[in-house]
Amino acid sequence: RVLVLDVGRGAATLVLTHSEAWLFDTGDAWRTDGARVRQAVIPALDALGLTRVDRLVLPRLTPERAAGAALLAGERGLSGLDVGGGWPASRLPATRCVDAVVERDGVRFETLAVGVRGQACSLRVTAGRRSLLLAGDLDAAAEHALARRRPDALANDVLVISREASGAGSDAEW
Repeated sequence: RVLVLDVGRGAATLVLTHSEAWLFDTGDAWRTDGARVRQAVIPALDALGLTRVDRLVLPRLTPERAAGAALLAGERGLSGLDVGGGWPASRLPATRCVDAVVERDGVRFETLAVGVRGQACSLRVTAGRRSLLLAGDLDAAAEHALARRRPDALANDVLVISREASGAGSDAEW
């Protein structure tokens, strides 16, 4: 099950398996300081009866996303955190996003380190013959780099991009 939460500037996307809840991005934008998590993510978790998020994947580290991640960890619990570009020292279970694959309940989660020195993180989710790419904040250069490096990762049924990856920040070929 996939729920894309409209949180303004971007999107926070919940991906649910039978036993786990993954969240791609908090949706927090400039000067929101975790408000998007409080306004959209936590109510969605409550509506689903979820008490924790097993994995949070942040496309990039920004102060707003850091505040959202900290709020989520404090309010609901967070088992793991992958961040494009890395994470400063903290008590959160954070790791720098790298190309990796994890399978849970027949669902394949593939993190993709994208951009210069892996400064961005995308998430590809595959269940059966269906796939979803959560591209995050990729600009045109990062999109082209991913297309060259992993053309197979671009064959998806659904693509979710943030505002930065819209017509203002993306390439028409994407």
